[in-house]
Amino acid sequence: MSNEIVNSSESWRAINDPRIGSTQIEWGEFMIKLGARACIVATDTSLSDKTARKLWFEINQRISPPGQQPGDLMWYLKPTVRRFHAAMILALYGECQRSMPSYAAFAHAYYHYARMTASGSDRKTWMNDPAMRSSDQNYLIPYSRGRFLCNVYTDELDASGNRLCQLKVKRCKKCSSLFLSTALEASQVCPNCG
Repeated sequence: MSNEIVNSSESWRAINDPRIGSTQIEWGEFMIKLGARACIVATDTSLSDKTARKLWFEINQRISPPGQQPGDLMWYLKPTVRRFHAAMILALYGECQRSMPSYAAFAHAYYHYARMTASGSDRKTWMNDPAMRSSDQNYLIPYSRGRFLCNVYTDELDASGNRLCQLKVKRCKKCSSLFLSTALEASQVCPNCG
């Protein structure tokens, strides 16, 4: 399949598929520039996998990286700064969900997260916008990990009153900042104040 993408003379823009709207392609392009893999773009925009891969290749001039999606929730708790970044992404996503279609909510939230956290990255990694960097290694929380967190995080309880998600966003009693912790952690003080 990868050779098919590389050797194809047909541009993703030339695909004649009435199910693909310009909005989906525009959002797919936006997600890719933020670091989304082709499989995430296909899932979130309803573009076909083939179209998402062609779009990814067109933008990055290389094949979308393979590999499994994130699955470890404890990754968000170490190092300490990741706890604050994860809480920020969840807060932004919650706001975006209220006013945007589902395919756009996370991409929009991640864009603003990436803009807010760009000062620590090397300016040479920016394409034209500090939110869009050349590698997901230039983000403290890469797109795929942020998306995974937003997909699994919930404050909902099961029938027994237990949280469905083992993580919880808390507000520090001393400095009022939001931070991520385990649901079982009793402390209401962030790692910086504690």
